[in-house]
Formats: sequence, structure tokens, C-alpha cells
Amino acid sequence: MRRFIPRPTLQRPTACALGLTLCALAVAIWPPRTSEAAAEHALALRIATPLLPPGTDATTVLLDVVAPDLPRDGDAPIALALVVDTSTSMAGNKLANARAAARETVSSMSAGDRLTLVAFDTEARVLVADAAVGEQRQAIMAAIDGLISSGSTCIACGLERAWSQLAETRAPGPRTAVLISDGAITVGVSDPETLATMAEGAAASAVRTTAIGLGRDYESAPLRAIAGGGLGAFYFAHNSKLLAHYARHELDLTRRAALTDVRLTVRPSGGLHLAPPAMRSARFAADGALRLDLGRMAPGERRRVLIPARLMPGVQGARIEARLDATRAGDRQVVFEGAAGLERTADRRLAQQRRDPGVGVEQASRRAADTLEQAFAELSREEVAAAERRLTAAIAEMKALREATGTTELDEPLAAARAVLGDVDAYLPGSDALITARRANAGVQFERTRGMVDDLNSVYRGSGLFDARELE
Repeated sequence: MRRFIPRPTLQRPTACALGLTLCALAVAIWPPRTSEAAAEHALALRIATPLLPPGTDATTVLLDVVAPDLPRDGDAPIALALVVDTSTSMAGNKLANARAAARETVSSMSAGDRLTLVAFDTEARVLVADAAVGEQRQAIMAAIDGLISSGSTCIACGLERAWSQLAETRAPGPRTAVLISDGAITVGVSDPETLATMAEGAAASAVRTTAIGLGRDYESAPLRAIAGGGLGAFYFAHNSKLLAHYARHELDLTRRAALTDVRLTVRPSGGLHLAPPAMRSARFAADGALRLDLGRMAPGERRRVLIPARLMPGVQGARIEARLDATRAGDRQVVFEGAAGLERTADRRLAQQRRDPGVGVEQASRRAADTLEQAFAELSREEVAAAERRLTAAIAEMKALREATGTTELDEPLAAARAVLGDVDAYLPGSDALITARRANAGVQFERTRGMVDDLNSVYRGSGLFDARELE
């Protein structure tokens, strides 16, 4: 692997934070402040087929970002807003789990951190307004214990009150809003696109918004849109332990945030066309460059983006340039640049040898997620045969790719597809009592798998930094 210095631009060189790996070109950090492994894997731009055989124009670019292990400068108190759905649909275990998760999160906060607690149903109520946790921890716990379910569901009402509190917080550190809801909106703004736009407004003011869905009947579309617009994460918690973990995890990411205003620019040369990736913040500039906002990142956080690309007919080769801009504490700017190339070849065997299997694995993971979601829809309509065919084909594809590459990244979606296929009998016609019993047995696996599907579909895949099976 050839190593070179890629024209780093640093306001203060000692703040050098990120390295860049582009295909076979590794960017060294200068001066080095982190381990070589962390530097090389901070940002990777990989091309599925860097050599295009005859008759092939299309390829895929994988943009893989992992924030390196950089501590924050100082220990400034952070601001966290817990936005809890207390509508009628949350009655019972869902609200009980939300209360328990909120209590555990507050218990983990430092005395100087500031907390806002917003409860919402038909309207929103600020129960705790940007309070210093050390001074009001007992009162905050009492407010959490007093959460009861009633009324309709207005998620936008709750978020707007939380964002307003975070905009005026006295905490000097990062700010995060954590929405806990089943997503079943009945009043107020319900359109996912509008909700995402609202969350984008908060993100523009440096407020990250994360959504945690709970309950087997939760609605993922509005929650995913809010997290996407808010540059946060989207989780599904199928039990109380996971819900508490995700809430505490967001607190930890907020506390450890080392980079803010992380921005990526991918610029193709003439003759190479990039299609929009499945990421809300992605946008094309007038000059054809693709820009992606990643917001704030803590060490170990990961973002993966698949970008379809096409080499125009008659063009023999092209170049992709990438640039990462980020801000560290003290408004110190960090910039790295690098490039990768692709070209046509008449040698089909060489083109096959140069394929990047990692991009194929990522594509297979996304296809597996789509397959599982479609299978869920078919099973809900009792279209068992169609679901079986879909799942069987997906399992065969993943097995072949795993055997060819030796990857372990497909183990989880492969196991999930097999488990769902094994439970299809629960959806066969039968007596009401038999159907009820079968579906009760399949329910736990359904929830686990649906959570995995949401995770695989997310750009923020892998940001949980733990094995969910430990929390079953």
C-alpha cells in the first residue's frame, strides 16, 4: 500500500484528526496523533469495480466513515432532551419501559449536564426545563415517574418544544434530542417529509435528533424521517433493556462528541455520473459535486453510504476526489483530500480479480433488509408462498457471497432470514386459536428481525457499538 501526504489543510496542525483511505491509496495523518489503524479507517472510499469490463458502465461507490478515537478537548457539560410519547397508544409496557429508560439515562448524567423532559400526547408539556441535573435530579426522577398515558399523538408538538429548550440551553457542550415513541401519529404534522424538514432545521442549529421506536406495531416511517433529517440515529427497541441502552448510548455519544459539522464532498471528474444516495442530507452542488452532512460524531461512530455511479459511453476512465471537513473543539478546522480512479479494461478476468468484495457485501446487506421488509408485508397478507420464495432466494444469495468472500458481516441478516423462513408456518391458514399461538411464538423473532432491518437500512448502521444479543 503506497503512502503519501494528501495536501492536508489545517488551521492548527496539532489538531489533525482524520485520515482518508481511497481504494488502494492510504492517506497518512500528519503529524500523527492517533493509531495508524484508526487513521487509515477514518474514511474509506471504495469502488465496487475499479476496472470496468466491456459492456459495463455502472458501478457503486461505498463511502465508509468511522470516527477515530479522539477525545474531546475538555469536559463541557452537555444538554439532553428526552421527548417521551405519553399518548393512549403508549399505555402499559411501552410507557413503563420509557419511564425506566429515562430514569437510567438521568442516573448516568453528570451533575453539570442539563436535561429537558418533554411529554406529549395531544399537546406537549415541558415537565423539566433545561435543568442542571446535579441540582434537580430528585425532582427530575419524580417528573419521570409521573408520566401517564392519555390523549392523541402529536410528535411534532413534542419535538418543537424540545428543540426550543435546547436552542436556549446554558450548557456549552453538544446538544441532543431523543424521541421515544411508537410513531403512531394521530394529530398534528404526520407527513414524514415535513417532519424531516423540521428536524433539518434543528440540525442546522447543531441539535442532533435521534428516534427510538418501541412496540411491535410501531410506525417506522416518521421516526426514520426525523432521525434522517436530524442527523441522528434511528433504533427499534423490542425490549426494556434495549430501550434503556439506546437512550444511554445517545447520552454517551453526546458526551464523547469529538467532531462537529462533519461534511463530505465527493467530486467526480468529467464523464462520471453519480446518482443520489439513500441519504437525506445528500445534495448536488451546481458544479456536480455531491455533498453530505454528517453532523456530529463521537469516536467509533460509523456512517456507510452507497453511491451509484456510471461511466459515460466513450469515456475510458475517470477520477473521484473526496474531501472531509470537520471541526474540533476550539473551532479548529480539519481538512483532508484524496482521490481514487476507475477505468475500462478489455481483460474480463483482471476486472473480476479487482472487484471489491466489501462493496458487494454491503449491497447484499441492504438487499437483505429490503427482502425481509417485503416478506413481512407478504406474511401480514398471509401470502406465505411468496414470502418463502423471496426468503429462500435471499438466503441462497447471502450464502454464496459469504462463502466466496469469507465475510462475517452477512451472518446476522442470514440468520434473521432463516429464522423468519422457519416461522412462516405461523401465517398459514388455520383455526383462530392455532394462528394466535403460532404468531405469539413468532412475535419475538419478528421484533428482533424488524429492528435489524431498520438498522441495516440506516446510513448510521453499526453505530450501536454493541451486540444486541447481549441484551435479550
